[in-house]
Amino acid sequence: MTPMDFAPRSGGGLPDAIPAPNIRAGIAPAVWRSALALARSFVASVMETPGFSERFAPCKLALVQHLEDAGVQIARLA
Repeated sequence: MTPMDFAPRSGGGLPDAIPAPNIRAGIAPAVWRSALALARSFVASVMETPGFSERFAPCKLALVQHLEDAGVQIARLA
C-alpha cells in the first residue's frame, strides 16, 4: 500500500509531492536506520512492480526523493 498522501484528489488528479520527512530525535537512530532500510526495500519493490499507470510516475519519484531526504536527516542523528 502506498502512502495516503497519494490518494486521488476530488478532481481525480494524483498529487506528485508528499510532506517532508519528520525525523524525531526522541527515537533511537538505530530504529530510524532500520525503518529507512525497510522503506528503501518497499520503494524498490514499488519501482519494479508493473501495473502502475504513467500518471503514478511522479508519485514514485516523490517517494524516492522523500527517502533521500529522510536518509540525510537520519545520518545527522549520530
